[in-house]
Amino acid sequence: MTIGVSIIIPCFNEADRITPTVQAIVEYFRRGSTPLELIFVDDGSTDSTKAVIQQLCECTVNPAGFQSRLFSLEPNRGKGAAIKEGFLAASREVVLLCDADLSCPIEEVAKFMPHISSYPIVIGSRRCMGAQVAIPQARYRMLMGRVYSWLSRTLLRVDVTDFTCGFKMFQRGAAVRLASLLTINRWAYDSELLKIATIHHMPIKEVPVLWRNDERSRVSLPKDTMASFRDLIRIVLNTWLGRYGTDGRQP
Repeated sequence: MTIGVSIIIPCFNEADRITPTVQAIVEYFRRGSTPLELIFVDDGSTDSTKAVIQQLCECTVNPAGFQSRLFSLEPNRGKGAAIKEGFLAASREVVLLCDADLSCPIEEVAKFMPHISSYPIVIGSRRCMGAQVAIPQARYRMLMGRVYSWLSRTLLRVDVTDFTCGFKMFQRGAAVRLASLLTINRWAYDSELLKIATIHHMPIKEVPVLWRNDERSRVSLPKDTMASFRDLIRIVLNTWLGRYGTDGRQP
């Protein structure tokens, strides 16, 4: 039985880089027989992102077994909100979350597929053994990322090395369950998602990935960094208040 894949791509002002990403994804999946669903979630873009995606859906994503859909959030609500929308819309057995800049090449999906039948969540890591960072972030961004991951591990008690890599795969049932409990709309959604997974006893598999930084990052330091740290405290409080499920109060 061939397992279908839904790929969720959250977008905010991505008109200048979404086309090569879609072309790379379509070309990769054309070489196999995997049924593909592309789900674009435009998060209140102010450029021509929606028009570009609509044209791509009409002209590029058309081989047999391929489907594409575009959802719009108005006004901008945040990447976490866009991902939640995509999770709930996905219809294939496996859900892949990837960034619009495709910092992890789509070929990395081959490393994930052998694990997704055994693990409800498979996440990419730039920090575990075997990972390759071909183009690194600026030093200060790398340092902030490491501090954030350390805080997430310490405060949330989630044992992963990389919370914020934008290449994650889910069994569809796990994705829908997580989406129903997500509350963080902005950048700390990764940490909340993985914390909810641990509360509900969903094993997480980390896979080393090849990663190339795109200097056109949408993260605005220090504003988004401080907001993310505040959201970590919200996640801790939500956990102790049992808002993620009956197991949430367990220390």
